[in-house]
Amino acid sequence: MQAKPDIRAAHMGPTARDLLSLPRRGIVLSSHESALYCRFEGGAVLLAHDAAYGSLPFGLACAGKFSGWAAPPQSPVVNDPAAHLLRCGDLRIAYGEAAVAQPAAIAFSFAALREREVFARAVLAREHPASFAALYMNPAPKSDPASLWEEPLRRAVAALFCFSSRPEAEDACDAVPFVRGLLGLGPGLTPLGDDILCAWLYAAHRLAEAGDTASARFIRDIAPCVLQAPETLTTPQSAAYLHGAAKGGHFGALHDLLSSLCDAAAPLPQSAIGRLMGIGHTSGAGYALGVLLAVEMADCSNSLQS
Repeated sequence: MQAKPDIRAAHMGPTARDLLSLPRRGIVLSSHESALYCRFEGGAVLLAHDAAYGSLPFGLACAGKFSGWAAPPQSPVVNDPAAHLLRCGDLRIAYGEAAVAQPAAIAFSFAALREREVFARAVLAREHPASFAALYMNPAPKSDPASLWEEPLRRAVAALFCFSSRPEAEDACDAVPFVRGLLGLGPGLTPLGDDILCAWLYAAHRLAEAGDTASARFIRDIAPCVLQAPETLTTPQSAAYLHGAAKGGHFGALHDLLSSLCDAAAPLPQSAIGRLMGIGHTSGAGYALGVLLAVEMADCSNSLQS
C-alpha cells in the first residue's frame, strides 16, 4: 500500500513552535474534517488544521485543503523535531518550512469603532438572525429562549459585562464567580460560553495595547481567573483556546473582525463576520459576540484616540 504524501505546514503559532521544538509523544484528542487535536505529555494541546482556520497560538496550519484526517481518539502521535515531522499513523505533517505567523498592525480609531459596532450589529440581525450573537446584541422584546442553555448563557454574559464595566472604586470585587459562570456553558466541542470569552479576551488584549483602560482592567481581572480555572470546567480543546487568548496570543480570524471594527481604513466588517460565522456550529457566533462585547466595553470607556 502506497504511503500518503507528507502534508506541508504553512505556518504555526508560537505555542506550537515551542511544543514542536522537542521530541514528544501524545495522543489524538479528536479528529474532524479539517482539524486534528493532539495532546502531549503534560497536557499541552496542539491543533493541526486547514489554513482556512487562520493562525492560532497553538495551531499548525497546513497549506491548501485536505481531507482524510480521521484518527480514533487515543491514537498515538509522535513529534520528531530532527526530521521536522509530526506523525499520527500514516499521516505525516512536515513543518520544517513553516513560519511563525505575525499579525498585521491595526490603526485604532475610537470614532470608527463606535460607528462600525452599530453596523456589525445590523449585519448580524440581517444576515445571521438566529445566531446567539444576533439574539444577544439585538434582543427581541419578550422573546422566548430557543434552547435550555440560551437563557443561562445570556445571564452569564451579561453578568460578566456588568462586572467588567463597574466603577474603578470597586476593584476589590472577585472576578472568579463571573468567569466560572461562563466556562463550559453552551453547546459545542468548544462550548459557546468559552468561545465568547476567548474572543473577548483576545480583543481586550489588542484594545488595551492601544490604550483602552477598561480593556486593560478586563485583562487584569479576567485573564488570571481563566488561566487558574480547574481543568474540569471545560474541554481540553477549549482550554487551549482560552489559555492562548488569556496570554494575548494571535487569532487570525478574530484579528480580521477587530481590524474591520477599529481601523477606519479597513473594509467594513460584513465579510469578516461572514467568515467567522462559518467556523463550527456555534463557535463563529461566539467569536463575533466576544469581539463585539470587547468593543462595546471599550466604547463605554471612551479612551481610544480618534
